[in-house]
Amino acid sequence: AKAKAKAKEDDGVIDLCDSDDDAAGATKETKGSNGGGSDKENEVVDEVEVIPAKEPTRAELAAAAAKRRAQYEAHIASFGGGGGRGKGGGYVQGGQIVSGPPPVAGGGGGGNPLLNPPGAYVPPAGRSNHDLNIGTDEMAECRDVSGSWYSARACLDTGNGGGTLVTKNLAVKLGLVDGFGRPAGGGSVRTWTVCGVVAGASERVPVVSGLTYRIKGKEMTVDAGVTECDMDCDLLISRAEIMAFEADGYKFTAGRASRW
Repeated sequence: AKAKAKAKEDDGVIDLCDSDDDAAGATKETKGSNGGGSDKENEVVDEVEVIPAKEPTRAELAAAAAKRRAQYEAHIASFGGGGGRGKGGGYVQGGQIVSGPPPVAGGGGGGNPLLNPPGAYVPPAGRSNHDLNIGTDEMAECRDVSGSWYSARACLDTGNGGGTLVTKNLAVKLGLVDGFGRPAGGGSVRTWTVCGVVAGASERVPVVSGLTYRIKGKEMTVDAGVTECDMDCDLLISRAEIMAFEADGYKFTAGRASRW
């Protein structure tokens, strides 16, 4: 060993090992440290604690939904409630029509906000120009004694300066007269003498009280004569009642103003 050390010293290499076995052990140890081998005793493992996600409660879900809805309603309200602010109209909330501007904040009302968005504009109730136009021929609804409504053909006759006439068939259907044309309820019977329905002829007709009809939203309750003449309509409305329509803003024109 001393000879080898001497030889290496001569070569400029200093051998610090005492023996060949020590050199071999040092070489083995060096290879073990540089060769990437794993030493389980010296290995460090980072331990991570996995925390399961917390299930939200119903109260938390409801609070979150209410918050989202409040934010959405506040967003809609920032646009003036769809034009209804201070100008009538309304909005839909929970499937119901609410008048006035929508609230800035609100709870989680019912209804699907995509189907019934809070802030959808609902025009104020009112009649359109079309509904205020009436013509010579209109469809009317007549109420019977039990409160049911029946459709009837109405003729608005500006030349009828007398009273409104109703056909016997319709009067029977409404319960205003019996099968013989006598007013229901008995008692004394009023009559009118009607001229002009048939050219050159006159007719004495019984009069019934409480004939109720409506045309385009306007309801009238009048006395009417019950006729058996063929008038080509069920109801012949007098000039006085046409004037009552015009007084309420209806515009009368000759011909049929609408089709039902």
